[in-house]
Amino acid sequence: MLGLRLVALLVVSSLIASSAVLWHDPGPAAGLNLTAAPWDSGQPPKPPFQFVKEEKSGTSPKVIVKDANGETWFVKFGFEAKPETFSSRIVRAAGYFAPATYFLADGKFENVPDNLGRAKREIDKTSGTFRNARFSRKFEAVPGKWTFDNADLNGTNQLGGLRLLIMLLSNWDLKYPNFALIKLPAGETMYAITDWGETLGQSDDKDRWNCQKYRNETPHWTDGVRDGYVVMNYNGKMHDVVTNNIRVDDLKWFVARISGLTDGQIRDALKAAGATEEETTCFAGALEQRIQTLKDLSQGSGGQPTTRTVTTTTTTTTTTAPTAEK
Repeated sequence: MLGLRLVALLVVSSLIASSAVLWHDPGPAAGLNLTAAPWDSGQPPKPPFQFVKEEKSGTSPKVIVKDANGETWFVKFGFEAKPETFSSRIVRAAGYFAPATYFLADGKFENVPDNLGRAKREIDKTSGTFRNARFSRKFEAVPGKWTFDNADLNGTNQLGGLRLLIMLLSNWDLKYPNFALIKLPAGETMYAITDWGETLGQSDDKDRWNCQKYRNETPHWTDGVRDGYVVMNYNGKMHDVVTNNIRVDDLKWFVARISGLTDGQIRDALKAAGATEEETTCFAGALEQRIQTLKDLSQGSGGQPTTRTVTTTTTTTTTTAPTAEK
């Protein structure tokens, strides 16, 4: 009986995955409001917040709360709060799924228990007050997993675009446990990467929200185009999978969507993530430089790269033209 149930579950998961999509059309990029989470139909978190429970998973302190509208929110504290709030807006503006997130510089939780674990470092046990928190709207995950090797994604512009997006934001902590199937309120099922907190730093280091490193990496971020493929210098986790088989056609498709974002929108998203004026100027300039580089490459002005060695604190890799996926 247990075996039959397992088979039935696998069949259902396969059917769900086969009908899922990777990309959702959010509309023209220039028309999106990045102060809020793009294509998020709900309201931002509204106090007062009622404490529900502490979440033990992951590495960052997290709790679950309900707001004044009865919405459930997953609240994360620590170094990932700002980069995840910003990066999720860019991901959603590009048409991919990321949890709808909001950054609150401070606030208060009601009915906080005395026996908090990791979260006790972030929440005052007497007043319930907190600082610098990322509120992520509850989403519905459905059974099943996916990978870059999914047959229905192979050779699609959307998959190539996602690879470029990962590198655009310098997401170094990419891993398959964060790949999920998500059901949207309208009923559509999407392939999703659910964690974008380790972004906006140096791609080959455990780094995030470090504009100096993000900006310094930007001029050497790509070696251009060779034999119809984009050659990227990215040394985050799964770098061999992420950089592989990105065609010029994928690049043009992605640029047509991401290049519509304006400086004002990017700055709005950074400020919504709690960036200071200095951080806003620095990150916006570096991100826009990366987008312009992709745009230049898509128009054939990137030239032909030469192989070069990329040295990091832990590894030395040689960037070459991509090879076909196995």
